[in-house]
Amino acid sequence: MSLTRRRHSFSPEFKTQRVLELRSGSSTPAELSIKHELSAQLLLQWRQTFLQKASIVFESDINHNMETDRMAQLEQTLGKHTLENEILKKGSLLSIHHSDQGIQYASNAYVERLMKQRVTISMASAGCPEGNGYAERLMRTIKEEHVSLTEYENFADSKGRIAHFFEDAYQFKRIHSSLGFLTPSEFEAQCPKDNIN
Repeated sequence: MSLTRRRHSFSPEFKTQRVLELRSGSSTPAELSIKHELSAQLLLQWRQTFLQKASIVFESDINHNMETDRMAQLEQTLGKHTLENEILKKGSLLSIHHSDQGIQYASNAYVERLMKQRVTISMASAGCPEGNGYAERLMRTIKEEHVSLTEYENFADSKGRIAHFFEDAYQFKRIHSSLGFLTPSEFEAQCPKDNIN
């Protein structure tokens, strides 16, 4: 007959329950040791591990805040690229720029760029996204069809890949029901040049 003791494997749920019983004071280490055939030392070790790792539970809050900041940066970059593309394509024909009051459109660099091109700035009222439904729909499309499906290595990677999505997929491959199921480039090619004001 062997005198070696069989080693138990305990689930995380079991360990958590025992630690919570200890923390609440509903059972003493001695009572839990007897009831579950555990050593008091093991219970105290579980409690210490539990307390050391408890802060991990709240790390998702930090990750969420970082994700929100990342989205704001991406939106600002996208807005800037959109404006630059419009200026490059239409040059002096671009006379009015309408947007919501998002940070990307209200930034000093963005406003200065519009003013340098002598573009009239128009913004929807605060809290009224329906005032700029086309831009809101564009942002939603880019977020749903690209940003939320892509993992970026860094900010430069995101900037390049969003620009590529916009210039390639959105402009030349994605059909739009509001454009008669044409891509934006196909629709623009059908418009007389004197109507692009």
